[in-house]
Amino acid sequence: MKLHLAIMAAALVAPLTSTDTIFLFIHHGAVRAVLLDTPVIEHLHVDLPERQPLLLSTRFLIADEDALNLPFDIEYVEVGSDKERDSFQFTTSTRDEAQNLIVTYAFPPEGITGRYTLQLRSTGWTVIDRELIEH
Repeated sequence: MKLHLAIMAAALVAPLTSTDTIFLFIHHGAVRAVLLDTPVIEHLHVDLPERQPLLLSTRFLIADEDALNLPFDIEYVEVGSDKERDSFQFTTSTRDEAQNLIVTYAFPPEGITGRYTLQLRSTGWTVIDRELIEH
């Protein structure tokens, strides 16, 4: 709660211009929706011993492992650490004009990047658009 208040206070103190971008923390339900979506999970290869636990960068995350409730183990990796280059990383997190959550990600071990648009509904986070790019 204090962190959210600090972010709000900072936004009030520093006026935003049209070129400013505000990045949002990603709710654990949205993180889960992305990681378990078929195009992503097929590239995670969590069935392989070298991917257990799955490395997950803490960038933009507010959830702990228990809140994510994933069917595989994860290890949080601090932003800027040596392990981050081998982790699944959310690279941006914003909202569109319809208030949908838009996240981009990268998973360097598989050479993929992508973009998800998610909407919070009464049943939870729903993927409404996705893009996966293999490099």
